Order: sequence, then structure tokens, then C-alpha cells
Amino acid sequence: MKLHLISNVNSEWFQDKFGEEDYNLPDADVVIFTGNCSNFIRRTMNQVESVAMMYPEKQFIINLGMKELTAQKNFTEIRDGVNNRQMLYENWPKNLHFKYQKPLKLEVNDRKLDILCLYGFPNVGNVDETVWKNTEWYQYTFHGITHDQSYFKPKAAADVYHGHFWIWSTPELCREDHEKECEIIRNWLAEKEEGSTQILVTALSPMNDPCLEGVEYNMYPDLHPDVWVFSGVSTTMPNNRTLLHGNPGTGSDVRSVTLTI
Repeated sequence: MKLHLISNVNSEWFQDKFGEEDYNLPDADVVIFTGNCSNFIRRTMNQVESVAMMYPEKQFIINLGMKELTAQKNFTEIRDGVNNRQMLYENWPKNLHFKYQKPLKLEVNDRKLDILCLYGFPNVGNVDETVWKNTEWYQYTFHGITHDQSYFKPKAAADVYHGHFWIWSTPELCREDHEKECEIIRNWLAEKEEGSTQILVTALSPMNDPCLEGVEYNMYPDLHPDVWVFSGVSTTMPNNRTLLHGNPGTGSDVRSVTLTI
């Protein structure tokens, strides 16, 4: 069985960087959008749904990254919207699947796949505040919404309600959410069905992701799915019992890469 990944297209609302050659997919059974295809969820969904309709014989899975999730007024708004669209939109492609933090079980060409999509929070060590705030991760990632007016009250502002505030990422919050994801993965691994292949999907690479330049981190130590696919870094390598694979970017060379599992 062959997998193909699509990520880090980095399209913008006014500029689609998903070129003509990117619609020419290789011979693959399953295509996974691992995250950060654009800065706007509508642009990402247009890309995803268009490609899925072009290849009804392939199965498509979508995960959302930090760039798709910034323009929302509460922490689950965009994922809830995609999930509702999947359930209610009559033209949603039958071969396109979205599920977050819960196992997605598919049978493709007599092969059982058990897929878990997560955001991918890093376990961050000590880092200088200036380095942290210069990262792309910090510029895009938040951990929720607060209406506590003391959280980010502008200087000399009146003591009135100023609306909601995003809780922007800190190393401490990353470590907390990383541990929550570890627990989800532990439970998922413990419930593996005989004969199935477990595939973990994250929008962050477990090593050297450019969005965390200058920051030392690790992810999910001692947790070993069969395959781990991600955004951010181009690589194919074994790591203990797990096969790691990333395939970010656009163009004919990137679109020709597949992973055999």
C-alpha cells in the first residue's frame, strides 16, 4: 500500500500556491493532508475537496495545522465547522475523511488502517523568550480563548469589556497539551486491532520543524505507532519501531513522492 502526503502549500486567501502540477497525484491508495496548506480554512477546503473529487478511487484524510486554525473566535470553531460540513454538506466527497483526536478506521484494498490525527504539541525545554516569540509557531499557535479582561488588557484602557483574547502559546502550555496528546496516543496504541496498521498524523514534525527554529523539543517519547506522518520536514526514516515520513511543499517533484507501508 502507498501513501502520499500534502502539506505546507502555504496558499493565502488571495494567492493559490497549489499549482496545476499539484493536482497530478501519484499512484497512491491513501492521500493525507497533514496540515498548513493555507492561511485560510476556506482555501484549504477548496484544495482538499477539489482533489478528492478528481480521484474518487483514492481515500483522502485531512488534518488541520496552525495556519488553518488562527482565524476563529473560539478554540474549536473551525474543526467543528469542518465536522459539520462533513456530516451535512450533500456534495462532501465520499472518499474524504475528517476526524480529530479519535481513531479513524478504514479498510483500503483489504488493508486495515487505524489513523489518529492530532495537532502535534511539542515538549519544549528551556528557551529564551525572544527566541520563542520569533518563531512561526508562536505567531500562529494559541491554546484557547479567554474572556478574562485582565489577561491582555491594553495599557491605559478603560475598565470595560474588550472582547475575547487568544491565549498565545508558551512553553508551559505546550508541555501541558503535549502530555494530553501523549495520553490520547497511549490509549489508542493499547487498543490496536490485530492485523491493523496504526498511522499517527500531526501537523508538526517531531524533529527540526522550521516553525520552531532555534527551539529544542521532543514529541511523544516511548510511544511507537507503526507509521508517523507529519508536516514541516521532508524525510523518510525509521525511528525504533516507527516509520517517519514528511513531504512538505509543492511542485512535480514533491507530488511524485510516495511511502510504501
